[in-house]
Amino acid sequence: MLKLPRATDEIAALSGQTWNQAADELERLGNFQVTPPLELTDGPSGRRLALRVMPDRLYWGIIQCTGPLGTESDYPDNRYWVALGYVSNTQTDATTAKVKVTAYPPGDPRRQVVTATNFFENNDATHFARPNTVVRVWAEYDSGSPAQLRWTMIVADEGTNSSPPCGVSSSSSSSSQSSSSSGSSSSTSSASGSAASSGSSASGSGSTSGSGSGSGCGCDWVYQTVVTGVQCVDGQIQVTTAQIKVFQ
Repeated sequence: MLKLPRATDEIAALSGQTWNQAADELERLGNFQVTPPLELTDGPSGRRLALRVMPDRLYWGIIQCTGPLGTESDYPDNRYWVALGYVSNTQTDATTAKVKVTAYPPGDPRRQVVTATNFFENNDATHFARPNTVVRVWAEYDSGSPAQLRWTMIVADEGTNSSPPCGVSSSSSSSSQSSSSSGSSSSTSSASGSAASSGSSASGSGSTSGSGSGSGCGCDWVYQTVVTGVQCVDGQIQVTTAQIKVFQ
């Protein structure tokens, strides 16, 4: 270890070799680097070397619409609010039962809602994964000083049947379904109208199938074909007709 003199009048007596050693020592300390779990930070009292507590690398999580305060807005891109969770199966579940994951409830000391980047949607920065979707998230420190814990995940846009997207209420969803049903109804009416039109065309082409003179009444009559029913069977329109006698 290099020791430098404390008295100023002794500095002039230092050799060039000693000065070079001092410069090398200072440069070595300036370039000193550590890797996890060690952590080197700069502060008012100088550099500090500490042992960083490494997190678990993998966690279970549940996608949420809001952050830890419950008032944050949902992200517009491929970032998500994720509440950390745990496998909640018990000893009463069979070994072949589906694995259940539950978020730690509010008030639990393990409760944590983090921001996770979904690399599955990274190319187009989409936001299709629905709330309540179970995800697997990775936790890893970045290269900053001090280092920040970052969360990532790789999940497809699943959970479409679990719940609507964040910001879409159940009432608007019901309204959408209702309007969709109305659209189907009007479509059916349109089809019926089309069928009736086809039936009318059939009636026109089949009109006046025969004619003759009636005896005993002193009048003329003809047979006319009329449409009595129209229905759609296996995607095909069936028209029912009948012949009636019309007096002239």
